[in-house]
Amino acid sequence: MDLGIEYLAFDTHTVVSLLKNGDDRYLVMVNQNLKRTEELEIEFAKGLDVQIVEKDGSLIPAGKVITKKEPYYPLEPGDALILKIN
Repeated sequence: MDLGIEYLAFDTHTVVSLLKNGDDRYLVMVNQNLKRTEELEIEFAKGLDVQIVEKDGSLIPAGKVITKKEPYYPLEPGDALILKIN
C-alpha cells in the first residue's frame, strides 16, 4: 500500500501498523517503551493530505505539527500516533 511517506524513522520500541477502512488509510505508531519518549521522524510526499487523529477523534493537519524543518514528533511512553492519509 503506497502511503506517500517519503521517510519514516523510529526506535525499536515503536510498533507500526498500516490500516485501511474503505478508502481511508491510517498509519498507527505505538511507543512500547514505558520509560522513554521516542522521536519519530516523518517526511510526507508533497501535496499529500495527512491528518493527525487526536485522542478525542478530531483531526488536525499533520503539516502544522510535522514539517520539513521540524520532522520530529515526540511519542510519549505508551502513547500512540495515528495518521489519517488521503
